[in-house]
Amino acid sequence: AEPVRKKGKIVSVVGNLVDITNQRSLEDQLKQQLTSLKTTDFDVDNFSLAEVLDQDMLQQLQDAFSKAFQMPSIIYDLKGKPITRPSCFTSFCALVRSTTKGAAKCEYFDKELFDKANEDPKPHIRTDCIIAGMITGIVPIVIRGRHLANWSIGQMVKSPPNIDDIKQLALEIGLDEEELIAAAESLLIAEESSFVSIVSYLNTLSQQIGLVGFRNLQQSRHLFEQQIVQEKLIASENRIQSVFRSAPIGIGIVSSRIIVQVNERLCEIVGYH
Repeated sequence: AEPVRKKGKIVSVVGNLVDITNQRSLEDQLKQQLTSLKTTDFDVDNFSLAEVLDQDMLQQLQDAFSKAFQMPSIIYDLKGKPITRPSCFTSFCALVRSTTKGAAKCEYFDKELFDKANEDPKPHIRTDCIIAGMITGIVPIVIRGRHLANWSIGQMVKSPPNIDDIKQLALEIGLDEEELIAAAESLLIAEESSFVSIVSYLNTLSQQIGLVGFRNLQQSRHLFEQQIVQEKLIASENRIQSVFRSAPIGIGIVSSRIIVQVNERLCEIVGYH
């Protein structure tokens, strides 16, 4: 910009105005890109279930499921480490696991079922666990094709336990047989067809949990990309302001025919201090 003088006085300023509307629309364009990220496929290999889903929410779902179906359950990671606390575990299984030998037997049967689920991530049902006729099941939790955990249920029997089998088990693992018999007799009896229906329901619930986890991943990606965009916008704005302030020519920004901002050089030209 250059001043126009008349009789030694500045009466007007002649300059060039640059339309920065396109620059101002950059933020809107980047926001549209953020929206498209919601449908972008991305790798979830670096996420564990605990990182994707709130553990308190998982615990509440598990507790509610167990209470509704009177079904003991717990969620494990793929290595067999518990992610949640046990819900509605039976006194029988608690007794068995209270001894070293009993816990080892349970871990053996658990591993057998975990291995099946890990090799083929779909619901599995097994009869004859620590005692004949005990039913257990496992349902995978999968997020975007990534198998992250297993939901284990069971501790029910198809028919009343054989007392001689319970006595033999008590002898093997070092428990009082009368105490173990009483606990075994308290086990709930479930028809296998009913158990299959419960596993099917749990599988549907697990799929919904997987969708929630995937949405959480999308949101995490969205927030991460949004942060990058904001940093780029700030850096771009800082560069523009730096050029604006240090330009050797006078520059002014006009909005609705009103000068809203000028640089120091323009102030010097028009004699404004």
